[in-house]
Amino acid sequence: MLIKILFEDENLLVVDKPAGLLVHPKNSQDKSYTIVSWLFAKYPNLQKLDWPDRTRAGIVHRLDQDTSGLLILAKSPDILNQLQEQFKARKVKKIYLALVVGKIEDGGEIESFIGKGQDKQISRFLNLKGTMKRAKTTYNIVRHYKLDSQNLTLLQLRPETGRTHQLRVQLKSMSWPVIGDKVYTTKLAKNIAKNLTLNRQFLHAAKLEFIHPKNDKKLIFESKLPKKLLDVLHKLKV
Repeated sequence: MLIKILFEDENLLVVDKPAGLLVHPKNSQDKSYTIVSWLFAKYPNLQKLDWPDRTRAGIVHRLDQDTSGLLILAKSPDILNQLQEQFKARKVKKIYLALVVGKIEDGGEIESFIGKGQDKQISRFLNLKGTMKRAKTTYNIVRHYKLDSQNLTLLQLRPETGRTHQLRVQLKSMSWPVIGDKVYTTKLAKNIAKNLTLNRQFLHAAKLEFIHPKNDKKLIFESKLPKKLLDVLHKLKV
């Protein structure tokens, strides 16, 4: 799979991740090809560094396997820590594009509490605090589409927190499942994806803003929709 490097210096990289590629292995025995294995192959010296978790070496933040787009990678544990602190302090701006079921008339916010499901792998949505973690996402309308009589909306999403599967869980909770999502979905959404011959989720990390940890300069990156997702939009009526 092609991993496009958009920015690189001695401290970090920004790459454009293709859909279908894992960011990191599930455990130390997992031999899957991932962003981490690509990083180690490209920069062998990074393997010698004292990473807090070797299976996640260089990984500042995650993208789901089936999500494409912008990803920051650190070249040292120190830079990794500094960049992750920016995420914790919510100083990093992330923008996603998603095609969802339904005609959403206006932009707004989704605020909820998210926690793990019974299988410990899949997040679930609840409006009760309990042991759940607060999740907040701002959304805006990009464009409305139609497939036959079914309304679809292309959304611009800005997560203000970083919970596991946050965007997908929250959109499903609003009855706006992401087209192509195989977990947080509905029968209708599955049929639409099938009709569009879409075998990945229509979720793309399109914009990223953060501060360079060494020179304090603001860095802004954008990633266009992959051809497969653009082809889907071309099949739809406006």
